Amino acid sequence: MNLSFPYAGEILSLSSALFWALAVVMMKRVGEKIHPVSINLFKNATGVILISMTLYIIGEPLINPGFVTREDYIRLIASAIIGMGLADIIFLHSLNIIGAGISALVDTVYSPFVILFAYLLLGEQLSAIQFLGG
Repeated sequence: MNLSFPYAGEILSLSSALFWALAVVMMKRVGEKIHPVSINLFKNATGVILISMTLYIIGEPLINPGFVTREDYIRLIASAIIGMGLADIIFLHSLNIIGAGISALVDTVYSPFVILFAYLLLGEQLSAIQFLGG
């Protein structure tokens, strides 16, 4: 799938933020009745099913073995454990305790952490204009 059109990254990022905001509010509502671990298991299992169906329909492999190294697999597994496992369960617990609105305020530290880890682990640097938000 080729998504190279003007401002594709920005549009996709904003779309992701919109959908995540909606998902957070829905998860808060569900979290009032269902334990966070159960929500996370259901959410991730549903994701696996939907992604598998999508890949089958578009005729793409899940992972192209010729291009994926052992280190890539290790990073992928570690990312899944940290992000979809640990971080999501902690987030869902916090959502039940502090609510969606306050969670959104606390979540503003997400971006500085991503910038820090991108610098430390990936060597990425922001230009002065990017740092100022442009």
